[in-house]
Amino acid sequence: MPGYPLVRRLLVAAGRTMTAEQCAWSLLFTGTPGVYRSSGWREFAGTYTEGTLVPSSAGSCAAGAFRVRGATERDAVEVAALHHAYNAKRPLSSLRAPEDWAVRVPAWYGALDRSLVAEDPVSGALVGWVAAGYEGDCVEVRELAGAAGCLGALLAAVGSRGRAAGLTRARVRLSATPGVRAALPALLAEARQMTEHVGMARPLHATAESVRATVTAPGAVHWYGDCF
Repeated sequence: MPGYPLVRRLLVAAGRTMTAEQCAWSLLFTGTPGVYRSSGWREFAGTYTEGTLVPSSAGSCAAGAFRVRGATERDAVEVAALHHAYNAKRPLSSLRAPEDWAVRVPAWYGALDRSLVAEDPVSGALVGWVAAGYEGDCVEVRELAGAAGCLGALLAAVGSRGRAAGLTRARVRLSATPGVRAALPALLAEARQMTEHVGMARPLHATAESVRATVTAPGAVHWYGDCF
């Protein structure tokens, strides 16, 4: 690896440690893939959806009966349970431990009250959660969990907040489930799917074929914050 001798030595040491600890494979995300190729990592394609924010009238029609509000610290346990249930069988997902919710999630998303939750109109129980942030003139939806019926209401609320902040575009980094696809019009107009190659994987104890099947499986999506 010309120009990266120290990085190469560190990657060799990391590979030995992961192998000794029985890690099946390694996942990373980078804007400089050439640094890692000669040490065994290979790129894979990922997708996201972007477009313009829908007008306020279209978003309000999608809100439906669900009550959407800002999350509070009192919602933390229910939000974690929603996330676990939503992602338990989805490829490439991370099932977070309590310490992840206490440290890692706030480090990436800010305090819990910066995200939104949806309540069941009858019982008042939490049925959905969404985390979004702002990147330039774009609102970026980073994670979502919950019942399919409330996803449109959550995305409509994200769009409403984005428009109030003067934003004009939206980007969605979510697993392309039928429920998500059905909810996207509540947020996006002129939606188009984009491809990026920032993910890389390296087999350790697993076969290269099984690793490739995991990272390219339909619905596979991973948020970078869970890598660190």
